[in-house]
Amino acid sequence: MKYNVDLKTADTILQNVFNTCEVAPNRIPFERIVNRKRANVVLEAVGIWTSIIFFFLTLITPVFLPHGDVKISTTADYEIDVVSHHFEKNTLTIVLSGPVDASSSYIIDPKGKEAPPVDYDASQNMILFHAVRGEYNIYIYDLSGKEMQFILSVP
Repeated sequence: MKYNVDLKTADTILQNVFNTCEVAPNRIPFERIVNRKRANVVLEAVGIWTSIIFFFLTLITPVFLPHGDVKISTTADYEIDVVSHHFEKNTLTIVLSGPVDASSSYIIDPKGKEAPPVDYDASQNMILFHAVRGEYNIYIYDLSGKEMQFILSVP
C-alpha cells in the first residue's frame, strides 16, 4: 500500500514523531532527504543497466570476431650452434649458426660479475664479449627466448 502525502505534511509528521519520542528535531529539510534518496536510486539504476549492457556485449562479442585456428608457436624453427670462437686482444668472439637476442645475452667472468656483449654483428651472427684469462659462463639467447649456456676457458 502506497501513501500519497505531500512533503510539507510528511515533514510535520516526522517532526511530531521526534517530539513524541523525545528525540532532537530533524534539522535537515525533509525535501532534501527525499531528493537525496531519489538521486541515489537513479544513480544505482544507471549503474546496474550499464553493467547489464556491458555484460551482454561481452557475451556476444565472439560472434563478430573472425573464426579460425590460431596457432602460436613457442618453439623456434631454428637452432643456435657455436660455429667458431676465438680469443684475441681481450675480446672473445663467438660465431653462431642462428639469430641471437644480443640484448638478453651475457657473460659471467671468473669473479662472478655479469657483463653484456660488447658488440653483435647480425649479418654474421657474431657476438663479442670482453674477456681476459679465466673461465667464463656464457649465456646466449635466441629470438624465441631459448637459452644456450656454456663454459669457456680462456688460456
